[in-house]
Amino acid sequence: MPEPAQPTLVDELRSSLDVLSQWTTYPWPDVATIAGHTGTAVRDALTACGVWDRLPECERAAAHWCLADSLRLRHAWTQAVERAGYEPLVARFRADVAHFAAKCDPHGAARWPEADPERVHQGEIAVYLWGAFRRLRAEWRASVLDQVAPVEPPPVLLTGAPRPAAPLARPTLAAALALAGAKAERDQDPPPRRSGSRTYDTAVVADRIGRLPTGWQVETVRRIAAGADPLIVSSEAAQAINMLRSVGVRIGWNAAPEDEGSGASGC
Repeated sequence: MPEPAQPTLVDELRSSLDVLSQWTTYPWPDVATIAGHTGTAVRDALTACGVWDRLPECERAAAHWCLADSLRLRHAWTQAVERAGYEPLVARFRADVAHFAAKCDPHGAARWPEADPERVHQGEIAVYLWGAFRRLRAEWRASVLDQVAPVEPPPVLLTGAPRPAAPLARPTLAAALALAGAKAERDQDPPPRRSGSRTYDTAVVADRIGRLPTGWQVETVRRIAAGADPLIVSSEAAQAINMLRSVGVRIGWNAAPEDEGSGASGC
């Protein structure tokens, strides 16, 4: 009788996704432990399949971010946080694992229903959006982030108090950048901050994004374009880079801002 085939790293990723897809039905410590191993398995599978060396910088950044998320989840079960509070992180991690597993298994797309078929296109668009963002003057970069950031929830009103006007819908990042570029070309100043804008300094956030390595900047822009809060996603990028040092991955996230001559071709 022939020996059974040994499971591959890609098979391991499929098994992990089977757990992560039904994570609320399994013991939380078990889910966290499996997630903690999965980030390393993603990197190992990409390397073993010869994919890692072909990944553009922004995809490597996303893979490293996935590894950092696995480290967060590995220790999550010990934190005094309701399990449901980890739903966004688990969902993002699951999608990232499936995305990279599909790259390792290009002929087995049906095995990875969790992978977003638009992810590659989103990455290509993010390169263009990143280029448009970095060509703007600093004050316009801050204005764009203010426009796309989620607004503060309206205050609780007393009975009979006049209801404040509803905030305007957020523009897409692509629209905000196009409008900012057109106005900046005519030497116009950025508009006043929106009613209900977040209280944080978007100029500081824009500078923080500019100090990330190029690939991380593009991945951060991709996430903002998908609706992420610029403050949260830029903070998570910095935290991820710091966390990776614990597993021997050292990335100088606080390097000087990129100069205008560098680019992200290939992301």
